[in-house]
Amino acid sequence: MAARKPKADTNIDNKSKLIEALRFVAFISSCADTEEFAYVRLKDRLLVAADNVICMGSPIQEELEVCLHGGKFKAALEQCGPNFKLTEVDRSGISIRSDKFRAVIPAMDIGLMSPYVPDPVSCVIDDRIKTGFELCNVIVSGKGERPYSNSACLSSGVVISTNGQMALEYYHGIHLPDGLNIPKRALTAIIKIKKPLAAFGFSEYSATFYFDDGSFVKTRLEDVDYPKTARLYDGFNGAPFSILPVEFFKGVSAVEAFMVDDVIYVHDGYVATHNSLEIGACYRVDGLHGTHCYSAKYWNIVRDFVKSVCFSNGKIGHAPNAAMFYGDNLRGIIAGRNL
Repeated sequence: MAARKPKADTNIDNKSKLIEALRFVAFISSCADTEEFAYVRLKDRLLVAADNVICMGSPIQEELEVCLHGGKFKAALEQCGPNFKLTEVDRSGISIRSDKFRAVIPAMDIGLMSPYVPDPVSCVIDDRIKTGFELCNVIVSGKGERPYSNSACLSSGVVISTNGQMALEYYHGIHLPDGLNIPKRALTAIIKIKKPLAAFGFSEYSATFYFDDGSFVKTRLEDVDYPKTARLYDGFNGAPFSILPVEFFKGVSAVEAFMVDDVIYVHDGYVATHNSLEIGACYRVDGLHGTHCYSAKYWNIVRDFVKSVCFSNGKIGHAPNAAMFYGDNLRGIIAGRNL
């Protein structure tokens, strides 16, 4: 392993930048199930970590060319004062030494870690993408073999997700390529990052999301034919929508302890736990009409966003007894259950 020898004295701002970069990529190792993913590569003033789905990178100031155990490197830096020295021990370790602290950090051959070059920037984006990911990611299970099980679909203007029982579509309004299936692992990583999104790049097999300080998340794309959920919404064209009563979700919460198998019923003027108001629990909600049955957890997912709704009578749309709703830059469908 060849390492560029750093200066013995390292400015504290540089150390802070290194620690910040290590914190940025820590998501990789926090969920890793193999030791290989615990290592970070420092080269060309960039610190990167990667697993088999995503790569995360952050700019640094140090001219280093080495591959180190990220967690142990971060822990060692946090124990060092403003002046410290890195020294190559052998091909399997780097010594870090400060006034009172010394540790040997495991290293690996830098050639064993792929370069993970981010996609070139193709357009400007912002946190509307992150908002869409946060909403849609809730119903992406990350498990299963169905085309929608492991990703949300990012397209020009919108990001969509579905789990077979619920569909969400968030309008982000940014011109992007269509049909980019973003894996759940990438969605989760991007959502957790507090920095503002700034730019976007892509290739046939990957997408890269840049933040305002030059850090990035690069992800492989899921190679699946994502369901065409637009047809579900088309079935509600011309259907009557009304403002969801303000006490609807208060009613859902009120009867929650009495629910059986996560089921709620919508009756004329009530939210209830059963098809009959004479059993279980019910809560009066003026403005509700009809008799419908749904999973309560799906309503709770969007409780802060729903503004208007159409409760299907079984003849609207492609999903019998479904409910369609609108919110700010958002629309969605919740499948009904048999009464």
